[in-house]
Amino acid sequence: MIYKFTIPLAPQGKARGRAVRMGGKVRVITPQKTRTYEGTIADLARAAVGELVLDGPIGLKVWAVFPRTKEMAKVYKKTGRPKHSPAWLWAHKQRIDIDNIVKSIMDGLTQAGVWLDDRQVSRVEAFKVHAEMVETSTGWRQVAPHCVVQIFEYSTPVQYYKPPAWVTSEPANRSTGKIKITNVGVSPHPAWLDND
Repeated sequence: MIYKFTIPLAPQGKARGRAVRMGGKVRVITPQKTRTYEGTIADLARAAVGELVLDGPIGLKVWAVFPRTKEMAKVYKKTGRPKHSPAWLWAHKQRIDIDNIVKSIMDGLTQAGVWLDDRQVSRVEAFKVHAEMVETSTGWRQVAPHCVVQIFEYSTPVQYYKPPAWVTSEPANRSTGKIKITNVGVSPHPAWLDND
């Protein structure tokens, strides 16, 4: 079974906890901003999944959309067309690490009771992009920041799945040990975003 929901907020990473001494013991307190974000994720996940608790191996996909910078969102005055590609753009310069975005989402899903424990997650696929530009009746605008989350439970034992091609491929030149890097033209827009 596959479950998908959207978090209508800008992606947030898991913020570092603050160590506090309480009653002679040291506890780590998660910042309020992170707790609020994870609580929102938990509410949205409960609405998408319901009371079901997944107990097998789980796959997780995350599409984290950040707002464009002012430069990326510029539109030519004469033509009204975007200065940069209107398509999704990689957010590789965004300060929030992708693993912290995933961790925050996973903690929200744990809080929702979607699974027994987040160690069940056996596969993660995450994308960090800047919003696409869409043409409206009033001109070009960027899509609002958000995250799309897809959760799926594997029913077939892992031994029946073949490893991806990159796991079993050999380096291009065995004598030098150098791997040949080729541009495979990967689009940052995965097909699963369009499926409901």
